[in-house]
Amino acid sequence: MKSDGATAATVCATALAGLAAGSMAFASAVDVRGLLRHVRAKHNDLIRTHFQLWWPCGRDWMVPLIGANAVAHVVAYAATKDTAWLAGGAAVAAIGPYTGLVLGKDIGALRKDAAPEGDDENDTEFSKTVTHFCNMHHVRTGLAFAGFASGLAALTRHAKKSA
Repeated sequence: MKSDGATAATVCATALAGLAAGSMAFASAVDVRGLLRHVRAKHNDLIRTHFQLWWPCGRDWMVPLIGANAVAHVVAYAATKDTAWLAGGAAVAAIGPYTGLVLGKDIGALRKDAAPEGDDENDTEFSKTVTHFCNMHHVRTGLAFAGFASGLAALTRHAKKSA
């Protein structure tokens, strides 16, 4: 593969999509599983405390990563005119609106302070909210992997053209 601006742009876009996919995969495979185990053990106070700390850290990592992905994919498209870069970038960028529109209510509820002790109805609703959040999180992982797969395919095409 020749070393040129288009190659640098396509490698950068693919690498950033890989970081997003890896980040989402870790959250799905580790964090979500851990949260669901705490739900089954009825550790709602622990979940509340953890989520209030965990969510802002994840958000602060993913928001710039998603933004960088979008920019890198647009640059890769501009350098190659291959629309697959726009599709891959859109898949990763869709994580942002999906999170706000589909998971926003759950995130807000999970970041609230603890309910009064002995409030079984609230505990049941909280557990349902955690479970819904965890189940719907996997869509974000799928979007990230779709963007990464698209990038790998487009990068391969670019490498063959540049050889």
